[in-house]
Amino acid sequence: FTDEELKKEAERCFSCGTCPACDNCFIFCPDVAVIKVENDPHKFYFVDTEYCKGCGLCAAECPRACIVMKPVR
Repeated sequence: FTDEELKKEAERCFSCGTCPACDNCFIFCPDVAVIKVENDPHKFYFVDTEYCKGCGLCAAECPRACIVMKPVR
Protein backbone atom coordinates (compact mmCIF):
# COMPACT_ATOMS: atom_id res chain seq x y z
CA PHE A 1 0.00 0.00 0.00
CA THR A 2 1.07 3.55 -0.66
CA ASP A 3 0.63 6.20 2.03
CA GLU A 4 -2.48 7.49 0.27
CA GLU A 5 -3.99 3.99 0.02
CA LEU A 6 -3.31 3.39 3.70
CA LYS A 7 -5.10 6.60 4.65
CA LYS A 8 -8.14 5.64 2.54
CA GLU A 9 -8.25 2.17 4.07
CA ALA A 10 -7.99 3.58 7.59
CA GLU A 11 -10.95 5.89 6.95
CA ARG A 12 -13.27 3.11 5.77
CA CYS A 13 -16.36 2.43 7.82
CA PHE A 14 -16.33 -1.04 9.34
CA SER A 15 -20.04 -0.87 10.22
CA CYS A 16 -21.01 -2.40 6.92
CA GLY A 17 -24.41 -3.71 8.00
CA THR A 18 -23.30 -7.32 7.73
CA CYS A 19 -24.29 -9.44 10.68
CA PRO A 20 -21.23 -10.75 12.54
CA ALA A 21 -23.36 -13.31 14.44
CA CYS A 22 -22.18 -11.85 17.75
CA ASP A 23 -25.40 -12.90 19.59
CA ASN A 24 -25.89 -9.41 21.11
CA CYS A 25 -29.47 -9.17 19.82
CA PHE A 26 -30.20 -12.67 21.13
CA ILE A 27 -28.59 -12.05 24.53
CA PHE A 28 -30.05 -8.60 25.24
CA CYS A 29 -33.65 -9.22 24.09
CA PRO A 30 -35.77 -9.07 27.28
CA ASP A 31 -38.73 -10.74 25.56
CA VAL A 32 -36.87 -13.74 24.10
CA ALA A 33 -38.18 -12.59 20.71
CA VAL A 34 -34.89 -13.00 18.83
CA ILE A 35 -34.54 -16.58 17.60
CA LYS A 36 -31.21 -18.07 16.51
CA VAL A 37 -31.25 -20.04 13.26
CA GLU A 38 -28.62 -22.73 13.57
CA ASN A 39 -28.81 -24.48 10.19
CA ASP A 40 -28.99 -21.61 7.64
CA PRO A 41 -25.63 -20.00 6.73
CA HIS A 42 -27.31 -16.91 5.25
CA LYS A 43 -29.72 -16.08 8.07
CA PHE A 44 -28.53 -16.11 11.66
CA TYR A 45 -31.52 -14.68 13.54
CA PHE A 46 -35.12 -13.67 13.13
CA VAL A 47 -37.54 -11.76 15.32
CA ASP A 48 -40.71 -13.44 16.48
CA THR A 49 -43.18 -10.57 16.20
CA GLU A 50 -45.64 -12.34 18.50
CA TYR A 51 -43.25 -11.70 21.41
CA CYS A 52 -41.38 -8.53 20.35
CA LYS A 53 -42.66 -5.39 22.08
CA GLY A 54 -40.43 -3.06 20.03
CA CYS A 55 -38.15 -1.89 22.83
CA GLY A 56 -35.18 -1.50 20.44
CA LEU A 57 -32.54 -3.10 22.67
CA CYS A 58 -31.56 -5.48 19.89
CA ALA A 59 -30.94 -2.55 17.51
CA ALA A 60 -29.10 -0.56 20.17
CA GLU A 61 -26.76 -3.45 20.99
CA CYS A 62 -25.99 -4.40 17.37
CA PRO A 63 -22.35 -3.39 16.73
CA ARG A 64 -22.86 -3.07 12.97
CA ALA A 65 -26.34 -1.51 12.83
CA CYS A 66 -27.83 -4.53 11.09
CA ILE A 67 -31.12 -4.13 12.93
CA VAL A 68 -33.22 -1.13 12.00
CA MET A 69 -36.38 -0.25 13.92
CA LYS A 70 -39.28 0.89 11.74
CA PRO A 71 -42.52 2.42 12.96
CA VAL A 72 -45.61 0.22 12.65
CA ARG A 73 -49.09 1.60 12.24
